[in-house]
Amino acid sequence: MWPLAFNDAPPGDEETEEAIFRMLLGCMTFLWGGLICFGASQMQELGSYIFAMLGAIMGVPLLVGIFAIIMLQNPKVKAGFEESDAGVEEDEDEDDDKPKKKDDDEDDEDDD
Repeated sequence: MWPLAFNDAPPGDEETEEAIFRMLLGCMTFLWGGLICFGASQMQELGSYIFAMLGAIMGVPLLVGIFAIIMLQNPKVKAGFEESDAGVEEDEDEDDDKPKKKDDDEDDEDDD
């Protein structure tokens, strides 16, 4: 893109088509890498098993995806994802049952 935008001579049709192809390829590569990183993040946080597996599958050309797929097939890892999902729901239920505490500032005003 740089030579097309900052060149005094007008670009030819062939140069323009090649630049557009390279820009699209760059955008697709950026999105590909972003999805792999998001899947790795989900794997690290035990967030979404589906996105973790998607990122692992997309990482196969980088060879690290093969290791990730093997790890995601481990029953202990699957149980960790399931436990993580169940833990979030339990925490939400516990928060609803607890009475809300007053702020420390409100307590200080009552003492005055």
